[in-house]
Amino acid sequence: SLNITNSDFVLSSGQIPIVNDPGLVSPTLTWERVVSKNLGVDLVLFKNKLEFAGDIYTRETLDMLLRRNYPSILGSTPPQENGADLKTTGWEASLKWRDNVTDNFSYFLNLNVSDWTTEITKYENPTGAIGDNPDNGNALDAGNANIYYEGQQIGEIWGYETVGIIQDEEQLANIPDQSRLGNGFK
Repeated sequence: SLNITNSDFVLSSGQIPIVNDPGLVSPTLTWERVVSKNLGVDLVLFKNKLEFAGDIYTRETLDMLLRRNYPSILGSTPPQENGADLKTTGWEASLKWRDNVTDNFSYFLNLNVSDWTTEITKYENPTGAIGDNPDNGNALDAGNANIYYEGQQIGEIWGYETVGIIQDEEQLANIPDQSRLGNGFK
């Protein structure tokens, strides 16, 4: 069915009704699937004074939603499709110590450490191009389909690689052509 709303503009006859397309829905749309694997160990020693907990884990999110780029002749917002996979691997450890010094005084120490890496394991982007990421609340659902690429680690930092800082006039006169870095870049 078509969406019927009123415009935000008020003319002499009042607000004008607007009819919008309902958007497209992929016929193959399914739920995302999550596969988690975890191996852990918990130890309690010295009459419950020392506790250790450690885990290594893998979490795969399969059939994640994304929007592909279609020619603008489509005339509607591209539908969400199941077309990306993501894998997170990591570890975490916790060490706790609790003790009573006297009947009226006790203390508790807790140390937590962890690390993880998330990688795109499936994403259709044959050129490996990257683009702007409009933050719309869904990591892989953006208007530009060339935000991610297979093998990309989430949170990786991109930048120009430098070979040093120009120290004198001679080095300045002999620098390579930098015109391809953009207009006005110095």
